[in-house]
Amino acid sequence: MQTIQPAGAKSKGLILRMTRKLAIGVDVGGSHVSCAAFDLSGKQYLNRTFAENDLDNHASADEIISIWGDTIRRTIELAG
Repeated sequence: MQTIQPAGAKSKGLILRMTRKLAIGVDVGGSHVSCAAFDLSGKQYLNRTFAENDLDNHASADEIISIWGDTIRRTIELAG
């Protein structure tokens, strides 16, 4: 198992047991961040893994990175 802990005081650890080869695609825009998983073994997009959060491009770097981490973490959780 691997623990992923993003930077920031509000971060939460995530324990993963990966049994599949996945890629996580991330789109970072000026007002949102979205991501989803792609199963590399089956060569398919996993639409149930799509996650998106709004972000304030005037927020601090720590706040923005925390939102990125939360969004990516959600996709990983949805990927199972």
